[in-house]
Amino acid sequence: MTRPRALLVNEMGGGVEYAERLCLIARRLAAAGFHCRLALPRPLAAYYRQFFPTIAWPRLNSVAPFSAERAASYTDLLASVGFASPLDLTRMLSAADMRLAACAADLVIADFAPLAQLAARGRLPVVCLGSGYTMPPLACADLPPFRDDLEPMVEANELLAALSEALVARGASRPGSIAEAFAVRANVVYCHRELDIYAQYRLNSLAGPLPGGRPAALPAQPAIFGRLAPDHPDLDGILQCLVSAGVPSRIQVPNAPAALAATLAGTPVELSVGRCDLMPELNNCNLVLHAGDIDMADAALAAGRPQLLLPVYVEQALVADQLAELGIAVRIDRQWDAAAIVQTLRRAAANATLAALAQSLAVRLSQRHLKPALDLIVEQAVASVRQSD
Repeated sequence: MTRPRALLVNEMGGGVEYAERLCLIARRLAAAGFHCRLALPRPLAAYYRQFFPTIAWPRLNSVAPFSAERAASYTDLLASVGFASPLDLTRMLSAADMRLAACAADLVIADFAPLAQLAARGRLPVVCLGSGYTMPPLACADLPPFRDDLEPMVEANELLAALSEALVARGASRPGSIAEAFAVRANVVYCHRELDIYAQYRLNSLAGPLPGGRPAALPAQPAIFGRLAPDHPDLDGILQCLVSAGVPSRIQVPNAPAALAATLAGTPVELSVGRCDLMPELNNCNLVLHAGDIDMADAALAAGRPQLLLPVYVEQALVADQLAELGIAVRIDRQWDAAAIVQTLRRAAANATLAALAQSLAVRLSQRHLKPALDLIVEQAVASVRQSD
């Protein structure tokens, strides 16, 4: 019997966390009998070929005057990458069609991959997955805003007109709404509702975070685990602040230059440039440092770890604000000087109140008994392929 071919796609976000998550899912799908291939933005594709067959997915446009950093809704995010232009969207869909044909996929797993959703529409089964930021509630015809402090950059009817023109031109049916254009056979939203920016609109139930974890006792001595992207604008500065703080730290910077790790030799800071198993790392630390990536935030929530955040992008800032409101995180302002950051690192690593709040919240979250996201994704993938036979 031929193994079904699954293409796991990420387009937007473009961070290491998306690729790591797709690798995790691909391993589980492979164990369930799928042949898996990743489709990632070009810089990530080159690195992740060592783990799974990988192709470079078409690059989405960056369209002026739209900006993802000024987005008030998912509609704005789509406009910022060319979806409000029928011409740009048609060109991107043609490029996506070529990739899908070359891979001969039986199933698309789309993680923050709206182009793949549209390209596969009516042609291939799609399991769409994502967090409380990347998965808007499709029960709402006009996708709701996730920020109320900004005016929308594009009207919903303008985006719908562009989507309709591009889809009809390729022989697809005209969608009645933006939500209908992106409707798929199955979708999996994995996060705690505390980090779901659409919580007030969401009708379907949530799966547990990915990767999943359980509350774990804190280590006896302070220790920091962190993950930052190699292109984080404050990477060098925060590493030096960690050295000055003197707290034993292990920081994952995937695909970082080996020379960067060498500069930290003999200091309390160990730099990991490869992949790591996230949950054991979280269990061995008492403070988690990251940019505000929702998968890291969710996993640290589940493990009962306080968090220290250095957001760069809008979605990271939203996560940072949500965690700060829960009382289990401290946000570092990028304008702070080194002395203030060092002091914050030391205080956060030794803050018993912060740790107790994080531990208490983790216990409460574990009592919800959310279905593990990986189990649900595999179930939906198997069911989708069977239904399409």
